Order: sequence, then C-alpha cells, then structure tokens
Amino acid sequence: MFQLLALLKLLVTPLIFIFVTLFGVGYVLPRCWVSFERTIWKIRFGGSVASEWIIDYAIKDFQLSIIEIEMDEGAQRTLAILLAIWRRLKSFAALYAELARMQQGRVEAMFDSAIDKLNEGWRSGTPARLLDRYINTIEALAAHASISKRDRIRGLSSVALVKYALGDLVGGNKLGKKQWRMADRLPPEEKRIAKWMSFYSFCNSTLFLGGFDAAMDMMARQWSNHYGKLDRREKRLLRNALADLITLNPILAVPRHIILAAAFSDGAAPKLKERDYWPSAAAYESQNLSNNDLLLELNFIESWYQEALTICADDVISLNFSLAYSAFAFSLLLLEPRLEDAVREELHEKIKAAFRAIEEPAPIVSQYVLHGFRGIYLLILERNHEALDSFRLAAVSSSISGNSFASCLFMCCHAVAAQRLSPYVETEVNYYLKEAKKLADSIGGDFYPRLWAHTMAAVSMLRGEHGRAERYLLKSTRGRKGKRIMRIFQPDLQPPSRPHPGGELLVRW
Repeated sequence: MFQLLALLKLLVTPLIFIFVTLFGVGYVLPRCWVSFERTIWKIRFGGSVASEWIIDYAIKDFQLSIIEIEMDEGAQRTLAILLAIWRRLKSFAALYAELARMQQGRVEAMFDSAIDKLNEGWRSGTPARLLDRYINTIEALAAHASISKRDRIRGLSSVALVKYALGDLVGGNKLGKKQWRMADRLPPEEKRIAKWMSFYSFCNSTLFLGGFDAAMDMMARQWSNHYGKLDRREKRLLRNALADLITLNPILAVPRHIILAAAFSDGAAPKLKERDYWPSAAAYESQNLSNNDLLLELNFIESWYQEALTICADDVISLNFSLAYSAFAFSLLLLEPRLEDAVREELHEKIKAAFRAIEEPAPIVSQYVLHGFRGIYLLILERNHEALDSFRLAAVSSSISGNSFASCLFMCCHAVAAQRLSPYVETEVNYYLKEAKKLADSIGGDFYPRLWAHTMAAVSMLRGEHGRAERYLLKSTRGRKGKRIMRIFQPDLQPPSRPHPGGELLVRW
C-alpha cells in the first residue's frame, strides 16, 4: 500500500508540473494578460472606433512578440510567454506613448475618411443603412481632442445634411444649428468657411421644416454679405474652397433653395422689392419695381435660375437639383389665373427644357427630385397616368437612396394622382395618405399638417364624401403660407353637383 502511494506521488508531482507549465503558463497566463491589457487600454483610450483599432493593434503586437521570441531566440513556448510579459512590463510607458501617438493619427485619418465616404456615398445613392456606418463613426470621433474645431464642424455639418436629406429633418436641423453657432467661436480666418459649411444643413432643413420666410431671410443675408459683394475672382476662389468639403457645395445650393422658399411662400412679393434678396445689384436694378407682383416674381425666379445655371455648371447633382426646383417654381406659377397666355406658354417651355436638361441616367439622388417635381407638373396638367408613373419612380428613387426631404409633398400629390384614377389603385391611395400623415405629424409646424388636410379634402371629394371634404378643407385653410401649392388640387375640390346640407364648399382658394 505504501509502495502504491509512493508511486502515485512520483507520478502526480510531474503531472502537476506539466499541467501548470503547459496549461497555466502556456494557455491561461497569456489570455489573462490579454484581458488585463485590453482593460487598461480601454480605460485610457476609451471605446471609440479608433480606440478599438489601437487596442486590437496592441494585443496583436503582444501575441507577435511571443512568436518572435520563439522563432528568433529559440525559446520554448512557456519561456517565450514569460519573457514577453516581462519585457512588456519594462517597456509599458514607452508602449503607451507610442499607442497615444498612433491613436491621434488614426482618429484623424478615420474621421477624414468617414467624411469623404459619407459625402461620396450620399452623392452616389448608397443605401441609408450603409451611410449610417459613416455617420456613427463621425459622431463617435468628433469629440476627440485630436480633431480640430473646424474639422469637427465639417464632419458634423455633413452628418446634419445627410440626416435631413434622409428624412430626419428635425435631427438634421438641430445638429446644423449647433454647428452654425459653433462656427461663431472660430478665429476669423476659419470662421468664413465654417459658417458656409454649417449654413447648408441648418438653413435648408429650416426650409423643409416649413420655415420658408426664415430660411429665405437667412439665405439672402448669407449670400449678400458673404458672397454677392465679392468680385468674380473672389467668388470663384470661395466656391473652389468649399468644393467637396461637405456633401454638396453650400454656395451652389443658395439659388435653388431661395427659389424653393419663394415658391412655398406664394412668391414672397414684399421681400422681392429689397436689394438683398436678389442674386446681384445688377439683377435688382434691372427691375421695374412698379410692375405687378406676378411679373416681379417671375423675373426674380428667372434671375436666380440663371445664376444657378452659371455656378452649378461643373457640379452635376447641384445643377440637377437647381433645374428641378426651378421647374417646380415655374409649375406653381401656372396656377395663377392672372397669368397672360404668352407668359404661360413660355413657362411651359422653360419647365420642359429644365426637366430635359437633367440627363438620363441621372444620379439616383437627382432622380428623386426629377420624378417628384415632374409628377407635380403633370398633375397640374391633369395628365394623371403620367403623373402617377412619375410619383412611383420618385418613390423608388427614395427607397434606393433614402432621400425623403420632400416626400410629404410628393406623397400627398401621389395620393391625389392615384385617387383620380381610382378604383383601380385604391390601396395605393390609402398607403400614401397614411405615410404622408405620419410625415406631417413628425415634421409638425403649420404647413405640412394643412397640406395633408387639403389632400384629404381632395381625396374625399373625389370619393364623393362631400361633407368630409368640407371639414378637411376648413382645416387646411388655417394658415397663410402655401396657398398656391394647395391650388394643385383645386380641380378636385369643385362643389358637388347636387345640393346638400352644407351648401357650397366653405372656402375657395
């Protein structure tokens, strides 16, 4: 019995040694060290995308140091692990300094790369779920100490622009407004460019949120004070300096958006008699301000349209957007009963020429505004089958690219176009009424809920629900702006052919 115990003792001791050596040192110890290092580096460098890359690099470097000792010094695995850990402890301070330098460079490189990929991705129509990756990277790295204030504004301005373009109007507006205010804190030599970068998302999301007058005032001040007064050479240099910094050049966006603001504001006639709302002193001084408001508005749109064609010539997407927005503004002018026949015919030619100038195959982001605004023009002409086809193409472009900044307007018009052809597309009508209601409620404000109510009035009248139409029509008239846009549905709001308790429709546009 004693001999058996002695034999077991002789066998167990080396087995324990082998277990501790091979399993403890060879397997458990390096993994414990890796966990220890990962915890230390995460505490020091944080949990950003760039920090994760640095931490992964540090762990990989430790693992390779073990292999290096094995191969170059001929040490056994367990000894190599012990030596690697010992040398790691001795050089820990130097390693930390090296990783800190690497993180700074990596953060800057990743931040710049994410901005470039976000800008290019949106322009090429990359699906929104893929753009989110770049947005998350920019937002995660923006607060890092190695990112300059100007670059931070650049990155977050691009994020704000894409957010509002993809339908998050409120989020894009808040972020853009924050960058606009941050730009005021920069030194004068950096402030000018930063203000232009932040201007795009802040101002234009304000426009699409229904702040038509506020956006128009902001654009007029920015253009007049920081671009219109420059000479030709200075203008060109400023446009070039802003090219490719954010998703789209903010200077090129002003003409089309000031046209759009005027269109939504029913012409904004009082403003058009002030110099600062025109693209140049020459354009303003060429006007006879005693002319009627309609002619003044037409000349105003035309002057900004020509400015857009000039400065956007080398930027396809900006040019396409300018053409589509201008065609929309001209289309709304067709709804004016005071328009002379010769002017009306001229407008038709301008509209058709603008849409033709958006060359196919246009970028997917351009197709969204091309088909949406062309659908509105066709709806005004009561070419309902063609209008419905255009709205369907706009919906497809929106689903591919994620763009939906004008979707509430497009969806309302889509529902009316489909209802005019009902009962064959009744399901389509109900779907777009529901989606437009969601958008109108999420945007809030005054204009979009009224637009949706007016759409419901038109659809209800087409369905023979005359009493319901009157109720919605009453809701849609409680506001000052956008009355011309509501006229798009005027043919659908004719009084019923037979008397009913409500009499005629309560309101006429």
